[in-house]
Amino acid sequence: MKSGIAIKIIYCFVGCCYTISALANNITVSAISLSNRNSSAQTVRVNCNLTWDNSWRTTSAPFNWDAAWVFVKYKVGITGDWKHATLSTSGHTIPSGATSTQTDATGIFIYRSAAGNTGTFTANGIQLQWNYGSDGVSNDAKIYVKVFAIEMVYHPPGGFQVGSGSQNIGELRPATDVSTSGSVTTFTITGTLPTVQGNSSAATSTNIASRSNGSNDISGTTTASLNAGYPTGFNAYYAMKYEISQQQYVEFLNTLTYTQQAARTATAPNSAPGTGALINPNNNRNGIDIKTSGTAASSIPAIYACNLNGNSTYNEADDGQRIACNYLSWDDVTAYLDWAGLRPMTELEFEKACRGNQLPVASEYPWGNTSATAATGLTNSGAINEIASNAGANIAFNGSYASGPLRTGNFATSSSNRITSGAGYYGNMDLGGNLWERVVTIGTSNGRAFSATHGNGTLTSNGASDVSGWPAATGSGWKGGAYDTAIVAANSSERSQAANGNNNRTANAGGRGARTDPAGIVTDGLVLWLDAGITSSYPTSGTSWTDLSGNRNNGTLTNGPTFNSANGGSIVFDGVNDYVSNTMPNPGSVPITFDFWLNSNTSTPIGLFDTAPSSMNVLRNYGAGNIEWWNSDPTVSLGVSALTWTNITIEYSFTTNRTMKYYRNGNLITTATGSASSSFAWTSLIFGNINGGNDGWYSGKISTIKIY
Repeated sequence: MKSGIAIKIIYCFVGCCYTISALANNITVSAISLSNRNSSAQTVRVNCNLTWDNSWRTTSAPFNWDAAWVFVKYKVGITGDWKHATLSTSGHTIPSGATSTQTDATGIFIYRSAAGNTGTFTANGIQLQWNYGSDGVSNDAKIYVKVFAIEMVYHPPGGFQVGSGSQNIGELRPATDVSTSGSVTTFTITGTLPTVQGNSSAATSTNIASRSNGSNDISGTTTASLNAGYPTGFNAYYAMKYEISQQQYVEFLNTLTYTQQAARTATAPNSAPGTGALINPNNNRNGIDIKTSGTAASSIPAIYACNLNGNSTYNEADDGQRIACNYLSWDDVTAYLDWAGLRPMTELEFEKACRGNQLPVASEYPWGNTSATAATGLTNSGAINEIASNAGANIAFNGSYASGPLRTGNFATSSSNRITSGAGYYGNMDLGGNLWERVVTIGTSNGRAFSATHGNGTLTSNGASDVSGWPAATGSGWKGGAYDTAIVAANSSERSQAANGNNNRTANAGGRGARTDPAGIVTDGLVLWLDAGITSSYPTSGTSWTDLSGNRNNGTLTNGPTFNSANGGSIVFDGVNDYVSNTMPNPGSVPITFDFWLNSNTSTPIGLFDTAPSSMNVLRNYGAGNIEWWNSDPTVSLGVSALTWTNITIEYSFTTNRTMKYYRNGNLITTATGSASSSFAWTSLIFGNINGGNDGWYSGKISTIKIY
């Protein structure tokens, strides 16, 4: 019997990476080894170094960062099948300067720990704990490992607008906006899942519809619901920085069985070396070849490589490894994403990646304006530094140069900005042009049933995704346009193919994946969300406190409240004259819930919140730390401890009498009943004082304010 795990180190390069301000990121995983085996716990450390150029974590707009999604594949013995490694959800060693996020055992996000830094990011000495016993691997097995890293971009939580106010085909809009010409409105995505509806004069303005019912399977006043787990883009998520590249697809193919390879390529794996894998002969700048033939009878898989220049030498400098991978069907894309532990993007997430939380511009492209310059030639064609030869180019469209896609991130240079690099608001590249990207649609019932379950790293024996809740091709669509389409297809809000459902391998279609960020809140009915711990809400300085709910009920810091970075971030009120005003419209007679995280300097805080005017049947914090209603209704004590973080939630409803339920740290403390029901009628909200300060000022910290 062998005394321990035999290690073979395999160097793995996955991904091609270019930010909005740099030429080449070259994400690299190196120094892979296994160590610290615990035969009793059946765990082992997977060690590696990780580096990529021009990384960022910003303290200004768009308040985000890039990250590497890291996962591990292994096989037992030289002839074993590659399988997905089950990582521990704790016990990893992440080096100084880096941090990590993990929600399950499939993989881990690694990214900069310090905001404000940019440039080459290196994390040496990463140690990922692998529970090999959970994977059925014995202590004396001979193990081969590969470590993969895919560059991702973080998209902060919060509402945003879809539709641009233009006449793009199928553009999203409120269901009451049935016009097909003239001025139109946009639709705001909030924490509440929108109901999809056909355009009709009897439609509901809070439902979402599309221009002339384009890319939509319902009409008139017919409505349909999104699955409770449908990712609208409101919650935080990561998305691949680039479209799937040809090298990434090669690495994917080279970990599959013979049968799985046969399903994920267009030619049999036992075809002769030099046979094109996705199209034969290779065409439209796809250069993936069979390098070594597989054997069907003994189920030996093929080995694939890039060979764009068409000679007999593979993976040369000009063999197109970084070119976006075309000829990918919906089934190909979902299989790749399942294998990688990611999930498909939705069309709403795609539009948020383009626009962010910015106000729409009619017929805008992903880089935020209506000007586009096509590439008319290439320098270093097929190489890792392939770039458009004409100055100012920021998109490939309408066959302006090539008969196929360009290198991912082709338009980013050392001096480019968002516009000249063609980047989306958060830093995703190639959202317009290059390749159509396959997304989950809201335009068909199959798409609307999508559940945001992540891939588990494994496929069926036939090479298909095995994730429950992912739609078939009939639930998919295409967004962003391609190298051979008219420029209008690159508009951020254009939806002519958003419910396309085509499952063929075509020369102009590829894809990218996403993964939901683990952080989340209750979003149903959310109308105000101020959060000092999220820089896209409060960027650590200034007087503007941005509402993340999508309703633009922003706050204004007055008389100098300050920011404190401890405990995730909070706003500090001095108890003298500090306050935050907010112009959220009064809710009338609908039930309303206030939710605060506070740290008061006293156990009887006052001035936490009030309304203006302060005589309109309002709920407020007044006198000795009590929550009370106007007109001498019952009061309830906050019951907080001084200098202690406390969550306070108050539910206010209108029945025969006014009813209030009061929660502290999630526990129901009391229910109080007031006098006859009446509606709210405030004109604005105030956080930090009562009655303009005449009856008291709040002294302490507030980190989060949410109203439902």
